[in-house]
Amino acid sequence: MHPSPLQTAVLGLAFALLVWYFFGSYLNRRRANHLARAIAAAAPTLGKGATIRPLGTGGSGFQVQIQEPVPELRSATLLCLLEARDFPLAWAYTRLFTKPYPPTKAEVKK
Repeated sequence: MHPSPLQTAVLGLAFALLVWYFFGSYLNRRRANHLARAIAAAAPTLGKGATIRPLGTGGSGFQVQIQEPVPELRSATLLCLLEARDFPLAWAYTRLFTKPYPPTKAEVKK
């Protein structure tokens, strides 16, 4: 018995989504690691003891908290959120209907 064209299309779509998910997660982890290394190298200008906490499971972002900020600052936190590359519909929506935003947001309290 041969599969119907509909079954073949559904299996093909499921396979494509699965490949997209793993490839998108891989790209986000690479991007997050690259950004985390760059931020870790620059963090000593804000203080000592930078801790990095991942957000989510697909490498969708991370938060950097400075434990001992320089005397001029009360606290320092950096939040880095990445595009949803692991889910095609969310990725397409953000590409088509939202403005590009910088990948990091910094909050510094004096």
